[in-house]
Amino acid sequence: MNLYKTFGIELQISEADRILLKENTCDFIGFSYYMTSVVSLKEDSLTEGNLVKVGKNKHLEENAWGWQIVPVGLRILMNRLYDPYQQPLFIL
Repeated sequence: MNLYKTFGIELQISEADRILLKENTCDFIGFSYYMTSVVSLKEDSLTEGNLVKVGKNKHLEENAWGWQIVPVGLRILMNRLYDPYQQPLFIL
């Protein structure tokens, strides 16, 4: 809610909605992790993901689709998702 306030967004949430949200929390967090990317201004250093073009890291190998997958990146994402919510994680 603080983030919405920061951007001047006011949500219209009824008391019934607040109760519903409080009593029906998530049992797990599902996420996908496809590849890592970097920022670059050079057009020839880009690779295509599902919906966007992203920069390639010249120090990493690519898979058959041209994606660069970094296991430590997956671990960092899992830590960032687990720490605030303490819910089981499922890679989709």
